Amino acid sequence: MHDGLLTVDAVSGIADHLLEGDYRLPFGKGGFKRWAQENGLVPVVEPAVD
Repeated sequence: MHDGLLTVDAVSGIADHLLEGDYRLPFGKGGFKRWAQENGLVPVVEPAVD
């Protein structure tokens, strides 16, 4: 269920902040969006073709 309460960018920033400390996540700094897309947690948005 995706209620749109948090944006991918907001969660990515939180994840990056956690990684600055001793927190461990399955991706490196700046890697949340790609990891979430690869795991089907957020939709992959294709660029518009003109």
